[in-house]
Amino acid sequence: MKATPRMYAESLIEFSKSAKREDVQSAVARLASYYVRRGKSRILDAIARELVAQLHKRDGVYTVTVLSAHSLVEADIRFIEQTAAKLHGGRPEAAITVDTSLIAGAVITIGDTMIDSSLKSRINQLKNALIPNVS
Repeated sequence: MKATPRMYAESLIEFSKSAKREDVQSAVARLASYYVRRGKSRILDAIARELVAQLHKRDGVYTVTVLSAHSLVEADIRFIEQTAAKLHGGRPEAAITVDTSLIAGAVITIGDTMIDSSLKSRINQLKNALIPNVS
């Protein structure tokens, strides 16, 4: 059976529970060296992403994706994270992307929930209400 990045990540997490820090560092270094010597270092990125995802899941960390019409100041980002924590618990981390096509407002996604308060969306809703689709 071929080992997947998820399997490596789960094994490293399990190993780290009972091993000394130096032993974990040594194991990670040997794993990295193994793949680099074989010219397959790209799998290390996948293992690292999976490791971070597994640790975030374990620790209750999740991403709040924010698509904003304008860049946000730190206070706005903290407010979004605090509000998400109140609604969903855990430890949210905001991932901010600026999209000027939104005109104003933002689209916030937490898991399967999307809140679209962009002006672009409001204009489209108004347009669809005033000019119904002709079949």
